[in-house]
Amino acid sequence: MTSHQAETAAAAHGIETRALDRFTLKRPDPKGLLLGFAAFDEKTIRSGLVRLAAALSQRNAPSSTTKD
Repeated sequence: MTSHQAETAAAAHGIETRALDRFTLKRPDPKGLLLGFAAFDEKTIRSGLVRLAAALSQRNAPSSTTKD
């Protein structure tokens, strides 16, 4: 998954983050996300990370197409 795809998946689950590829000019996609924690307490951070993990897992899940 690219940084941009991860950012899109997170946004679809209401999680605000930035793809690291936004901050590179000459390097390939570092495949990561920039997360901010300063304004949140530990419980909120933990909840957000669980939601982010779910969003990324759903994005990586194989499609459920059937063959006839």
